[in-house]
Amino acid sequence: MEKQDIVEEFLNHLKHERNYSKNTVLAYHKDLYQFKEFCNYTFGKDSLLKIERKDIRQFVEFLLKHNLNPRSVSRKLSAIRSFYRYCVNMGYIETFPPEGIKNPKIPIKLPDVLSVRQINKILEEWTPESEIEIRNKAIIDLFYSTGVRASELCNITLDDIDFKERSIRIYGKGKKERIVLFGTKTLNNINKYLSTRTDGKKWLFLSRRKRKLSRREVWYIINTTFEKIALKFGVHPHTLRHSFATHLLDNGADLRVIQELLGHSSISTTSIYVNTSFKEIMEKYKKTHPRA
Repeated sequence: MEKQDIVEEFLNHLKHERNYSKNTVLAYHKDLYQFKEFCNYTFGKDSLLKIERKDIRQFVEFLLKHNLNPRSVSRKLSAIRSFYRYCVNMGYIETFPPEGIKNPKIPIKLPDVLSVRQINKILEEWTPESEIEIRNKAIIDLFYSTGVRASELCNITLDDIDFKERSIRIYGKGKKERIVLFGTKTLNNINKYLSTRTDGKKWLFLSRRKRKLSRREVWYIINTTFEKIALKFGVHPHTLRHSFATHLLDNGADLRVIQELLGHSSISTTSIYVNTSFKEIMEKYKKTHPRA
């Protein structure tokens, strides 16, 4: 017997008991219902409790055949594994259908990294005049100084900030807490922005309508500011996060320290920045060594 909707039960478990973020729960919701519809249409199985390993393999093959990015396929597999692990733990099924199914190979894509000169076009050479421009500069400065994610920046409140110690308490994925640091110049830009406000709202950064910023608004701010001031196109919040980590590594920071500042649960996630820095080293070597 399938309960009224095990998928919804599972999603509520993620939200209320595992403290998964709203965005992660929404992604799992989308992935699992797509999988459920595929199984119903392809195999005539109206219950995910009837699914076998071969059905999941066929789903993966279908996604790859239709040119879905391998990283997205891996994410969907992660949702499926997590769902069936929950079903086994709850006693709804005895076997684990995704057993032995591996993620598709994901080509290594080195993250885009800005040069210090490109960042300084904004942080050192630009003098904003309007309240919105002052806010935008403070946002970019904080991104680059701390390496926070867009969703994390949107959720920062004034109470999260220790202005004396120049640190911020961040609530990351899975509501994991960490402390990030920022320098005196960043503090000056934040204080300059806060001096323009009289709204009394708790959020550090507000929209034009004095509401909490959304991730979409932050993406637009970063993208358009770099286009206008630095003539650099395609910059987004994660570009600044990558640049933060890579520049730290280039200047001798320990990988474990960078892992902690970024909020990565695994060092293997952080290690991609080693590849990025090695790429920079190779480019410099080829330009400067006479026999390169």
